[in-house]
Amino acid sequence: MSDDFSKDLPMSFAADGTISVLNAFQEYILCFDREMNIVWANSASLDAFEMSLEKIKQQRCWTIWAERETPSEDCPVIPAMETDSFHSIEKTSPNGRCWLVKAFPLRDEYGQVVGGLKPPWTSPKANRLRTTSSWHSIF
Repeated sequence: MSDDFSKDLPMSFAADGTISVLNAFQEYILCFDREMNIVWANSASLDAFEMSLEKIKQQRCWTIWAERETPSEDCPVIPAMETDSFHSIEKTSPNGRCWLVKAFPLRDEYGQVVGGLKPPWTSPKANRLRTTSSWHSIF
């Protein structure tokens, strides 16, 4: 993989069919380089944010998800890259939706961590707890 990770990532994914698999997911999937620049997003992410791949690659995760200037303190992508292992957190968005945010390190052909992959999924458990809590507060 060359020094220009953002150019090589989609090409390396295309070589083994990974892009096709990731685009089949309905969940949002974002890939980052070590500086947390978005280098690839699946079709569901592009549709949700109404952006082209070129446009979303000009963004950072925290600017499109949370309209922040800096990463969230509990972002799981950063420790996933630092420790070369899976990390996850539960977060509640401003609209009250609960998310289980997972992050995985991305490695090059030499096994070196070159970025992170973040596919957030809603957390049925967290959403049930929120709904149950809201229901009890009514009565």
